[in-house]
Amino acid sequence: MMPSTALLDRFRGYAEIASWDAGRQLAWARRSGVDVDEIALQIDDFHGYAVTRTEVFPESVLSPLSELNALFGAMARDDWEPAAVRLSPRWAASRVLAASVAEQMGDCYRLLPDEAWD
Repeated sequence: MMPSTALLDRFRGYAEIASWDAGRQLAWARRSGVDVDEIALQIDDFHGYAVTRTEVFPESVLSPLSELNALFGAMARDDWEPAAVRLSPRWAASRVLAASVAEQMGDCYRLLPDEAWD
């Protein structure tokens, strides 16, 4: 089954949140009432889905998405407190990868069949 545009919008939103600067990410987490690890959990869900839909998610999305998911996995034992989110080099690297994923997501919309737009 092909994903809908709403699902792609949701996944693109996940990538955009992961690309935001630390202050914006922390504010989003506070407003949403979730811990910042929710960012990594959303990316993990996105990655799990995307790798099974290679007809929609091209390598230009899958490669940085896989790197981002692996980076968040490697960070599992890191400090996820606000200071770490602001100062950690791994958090900084995750934002760069996430920005690449969000930028490349436009390709996915072009690969959808017409019925996905319903």
